[in-house]
Amino acid sequence: MQTVTNHVPPAAKNSTVLGRVASDKSLRISIGLPLRNKAALNQLLNDLYNPETPQYRQFLTSDQFAGRFGPSEADYAAVLDFARTNGFTRIVTHPNRMLVDATATVADLQKAFHVKLGWHKHPKEKRDFYAPDADPSLELSVPVLSVSGLDNYVVPHPASLLVSLGQTNVSARPLGGSGSGGNFRGFDFRHAYAPGVSLTGSNQFVGLLQFDGYNKSDITSYESASGLPNVPLINILLDDASGAAGQDNIEVALDIEMSIAMAPGLAGVLVYEGGSGASGNTILNRMATDNVAKQLSASWTFGIDSTTTQIYQQFATQGQSYFNASGDSDAYSGTIPTPADHAWVTSVGGTTLSMNGAGVSYSSEIAWNRNDGHGTGGGVSTTYAIPTWQQATSMANNQGSTTMRNIPDVAMVADGVAVFYGGGIQGSVGGTSVASPLWAGFMALVNEQAANRRKPAVGFLNPVVYPLGNGASYNSAFHDTTIGNNFNSSSPSRFSAVAGYDLCTGWGTPTGSNLINVLVPPFTFAVVTNGIATLVAETCTPTNGVIDSGETVLVNFSLHNIGGAPTTNLVATLLASGGVTAPSAAQSYGVLPAEGSNVTRAFTFKAGGTCGSILTATLQLQDGAANLGNVTFAFRTGVPNIPFKQTFDTVSAPALPSGWTTAVSGGGVAWVTSTAFRDSLPNAAFAFEPTNAGVTELISPSIAISTTSAQLQFRNFYNCEIDPATATKAYDGGVLEIKIGTAAFTDILSAGGSFVSGGYNNKTIDPTDDNPLDGRQCWSGLSPGFITTFVNLPASAAGKNIQLKWRFATDSGNAYGTGGWYIDGVQITDGYACCVSTPPVISGQPTNQTLALGSNATFTVTATGTTPFNYQWLFAGTNLPGATAASLLLTNVQQSQAGNYQVIVSNIVASVTSTVASLRVLVAPSIGLIPGAVSSSNVSVALQSLSNLNYLLEYKNTVTDATWTPLPPSIPGTGGPITLHDTNGAVFPSRFYRVICQ
Repeated sequence: MQTVTNHVPPAAKNSTVLGRVASDKSLRISIGLPLRNKAALNQLLNDLYNPETPQYRQFLTSDQFAGRFGPSEADYAAVLDFARTNGFTRIVTHPNRMLVDATATVADLQKAFHVKLGWHKHPKEKRDFYAPDADPSLELSVPVLSVSGLDNYVVPHPASLLVSLGQTNVSARPLGGSGSGGNFRGFDFRHAYAPGVSLTGSNQFVGLLQFDGYNKSDITSYESASGLPNVPLINILLDDASGAAGQDNIEVALDIEMSIAMAPGLAGVLVYEGGSGASGNTILNRMATDNVAKQLSASWTFGIDSTTTQIYQQFATQGQSYFNASGDSDAYSGTIPTPADHAWVTSVGGTTLSMNGAGVSYSSEIAWNRNDGHGTGGGVSTTYAIPTWQQATSMANNQGSTTMRNIPDVAMVADGVAVFYGGGIQGSVGGTSVASPLWAGFMALVNEQAANRRKPAVGFLNPVVYPLGNGASYNSAFHDTTIGNNFNSSSPSRFSAVAGYDLCTGWGTPTGSNLINVLVPPFTFAVVTNGIATLVAETCTPTNGVIDSGETVLVNFSLHNIGGAPTTNLVATLLASGGVTAPSAAQSYGVLPAEGSNVTRAFTFKAGGTCGSILTATLQLQDGAANLGNVTFAFRTGVPNIPFKQTFDTVSAPALPSGWTTAVSGGGVAWVTSTAFRDSLPNAAFAFEPTNAGVTELISPSIAISTTSAQLQFRNFYNCEIDPATATKAYDGGVLEIKIGTAAFTDILSAGGSFVSGGYNNKTIDPTDDNPLDGRQCWSGLSPGFITTFVNLPASAAGKNIQLKWRFATDSGNAYGTGGWYIDGVQITDGYACCVSTPPVISGQPTNQTLALGSNATFTVTATGTTPFNYQWLFAGTNLPGATAASLLLTNVQQSQAGNYQVIVSNIVASVTSTVASLRVLVAPSIGLIPGAVSSSNVSVALQSLSNLNYLLEYKNTVTDATWTPLPPSIPGTGGPITLHDTNGAVFPSRFYRVICQ
């Protein structure tokens, strides 16, 4: 038998029992287990936040945390067995094995924990509460850390949010906002606390702890009125939470609106909502095990215990920043509502803000105090000793404690803030419930910069902020609030705002980029990353705007220095690897300024691989003597053939596009298009996750497939129930099926397809529940935003029509999150087409030329094949300098130019040589008689000859003869003198001769 201590509220010990709680009343409880290796965990936490250690900000994943520090599987199984043996129902487990949630009757709880539950009058609230008469005792050898839910002395409350219902103008406080009545709204908060900051929270999520729902229309109206984009909202509904807006929906709406106002580029806001009876631990633990949002906020007070501390420590080991409103009742003179004073929480106080113009720029701030019992919560904890990170801060002038935890840590505006809530109500609120989600939004900007600088998230803020506040950068990083107080009737002289840290506004409010740069400073050296790569020129014709296998291309590669020091003379060498062949010479990028603009240089290379393959261009970086490593750029060769594409954006929600159908069975809910969450505006296809067993199907139109290499890609986001105790088991989930030709639909993997990326996430639907797809691999759990899935379609689909089917199946009940499945950006790529380079083929050869001396000669060649062509003319086998065009022009030809001409035609593939074309240059011959060469039987005629010409002697007996008579044979020229003969004998008185050369 073990007893778990400190589970009886002091108010129950000191009051009379009004009566026993009905034995058949059902209560929701959470059993917490202690972590293993606590000493190692404490050392790790110290190292993670110590800049001098190698482990600084080397945060764990949720799986790593569970593996190193989570309770053992055997211990967890023992607690589960204890719960089942004692009749507990609706048992929910958690991946880190830290909690077991269950429902039980009071009778079963009293028997299992050896207590009696009685009713007591609440000393501070107008209600009764129940509590045990003794600390719970368990017949269990496995150690148990806590049992929450045995009392309801503390119930969740918004942090005393001060609301002016239906009003937008509340007097007696400085304003200056752009909203109605001067209330602050929308971009006012960025103008005050992040002026000129371009960061928007891109690719970041904010997680919000809530105990109520909200109206989505209120958020959309706020965004529209404020000029903000529509940020996706993702609901994680726990312990049967419905998501419907209740009486405290203003708190939920405010938290969402403030997060978006500060970080309008968020990938999404995760709203973690606990249902009736849900403990804070259940919600917090889901935020930790999901580990999707790196900035978390709560504007509620709620009960905590030792298990809560472990969850906060898990946040810290995973790099998650958690903020909690400090409360809205001015100074605390006694116990501080939990968890505002917890040592692992960043407690957020409030200010009254004044701005220049209508929300144009920051003017000043004072501590928020309405002087009516409403103001920034601050004080000294009666529970937690002063943490190490707070011990170096002087408390001499601020009335703080040197032995106990002081709050708040930081602050932001908490007065005169516009809110849209209640299904169409516009109001004005005051409270640190404004400031906490604003800080979460601000941390999204910080962590976006961390990601841009290739650094980890900041994590738990306090170990960073306190040394900063005590350092030289404080006044540039924070607005120090030195005016005002949070006095009230129970604390008439504590506490005042002073220079530096105080118990009204902590260290103050952020100045924007100065604080961001201190939290995520640049590297002290040059860090060069890849920018973008742009195709500038390609040799294949006609050009197609992509890199084709086999072609030579000119590509601009841009580099970006994200480091804190410039390069001196950065030289990049394109490596002959990854499909890059024949790269051009290294290029000097010179000086890249620290965190400056991209610098671009051009390289040529020949693309290898096959059409449709991935080509990886690697630049090796050298900056003087420093090797800066390599950066890579990836290209897909060829133009994709896309026979099918669907973004679901051409219809009005909830209609599906033409040709798409949906079918349901059991308790499934039909697929629709939805604007709630999408990858491309405005819609995505959506399947809701009900609490009934059933299947809903999204079926595509028929699609013709041509090749065996066809690939499907789509974007999807899933938020559905898993078995948190077994990492590979899902209760609800989605699968992809394919129909090929006339065959039946079957799972994409069974049909012969394969996932390239983004496939089933190691989850199998529990074969023991009533999900209709029991035993199937699936997508389940919570994805980190939209993910891209690439699927190689089965080769057997080639030449056939296919249909695709996304099937979402659920079991009965849903205790670990309710959401659904979103599908967007469906596309099929059916092969790639590349510009095919062919060798040159001469279609028109140069022709022989015979010309007179001094004439102009032109030789021309024509060719087919991949252009451009290169030409080189040759004379007598030797290159003619400058003769590099398709035509060769020779002017004023001379005898020395007579001879054989050829041309070589080449392109990126090969070269070819033309046939020989000869040039003959004609020179008029001079005829001379050889002395003594005339006789009665012979006349000899001598002349100077030219090579390559033939000479024929012709005669007339009278000048008036009509024709010349040839005297064959023709005699070839020798380049020297030759003699032609007339052997017919002399004819008197005369005979006339001429010589024909050709």
